[in-house]
Amino acid sequence: DDYAKIKEAINAATAGDEIHVRAGTYYENEISPNGKKISIIGELSNDGDLLTTIDGYAAGSVIICEDEETPATIFSNLIIANGKGSWHSGHSVGGGLLNMNDSHATFTNCLFTSNEAEYGAGIICLSGSPDFSDCEIIGNSAIIEGGGLYVASGQPVLSGCWICDNTPEQIVGNYQESGLNCIQNECKDSDDDGVPDCLDPCPHWTGTCVDGISIMEVAPGESIQAAIDALPPG
Repeated sequence: DDYAKIKEAINAATAGDEIHVRAGTYYENEISPNGKKISIIGELSNDGDLLTTIDGYAAGSVIICEDEETPATIFSNLIIANGKGSWHSGHSVGGGLLNMNDSHATFTNCLFTSNEAEYGAGIICLSGSPDFSDCEIIGNSAIIEGGGLYVASGQPVLSGCWICDNTPEQIVGNYQESGLNCIQNECKDSDDDGVPDCLDPCPHWTGTCVDGISIMEVAPGESIQAAIDALPPG
């Protein structure tokens, strides 16, 4: 409650500080950590749902990393939405995030959604290697290329990310695959358990499923036949 705006809190922060952003929607854009080694952390519900949204109100990129940020600059537990992209080399780029000038910030458990730009509606990387862990890049729209992620240069690192329902495509350019990513043209979670089908060992079973192997546990009140029907052929 010390600051009304995220930008104000960043301006006052020094290396090592954590900025905890309470649940709600914050209408701000072109938020820059200014190269500081700080953490900007949103609030979660008891069930782990994201409760903090940064809404760019269709005026610029929501977040800009341009000051050689290191992995010690951390954004966590945030919905990053409704960015329109910042102007760069004659185009609107990076609706949700514009990463440039060899920046390497860390993004953990963030959702990039409903952002627009000509290039890189969700995220654009013009240089550097930002790290995305357990993030979702869903439902962003590029006018030209890179609905989800556009990599012009550099090499973003993706780990445990779900990227889907972006137009015209999910990813353009090179990135480092660090495992357990799910990239789909259409978001599919058949059993509505929050785990995309391509990462779910039992995608069509609503009962208990043992992670890592397709063993389905049928509990009292659940149907053995339904478990059998949910198994893939073979």
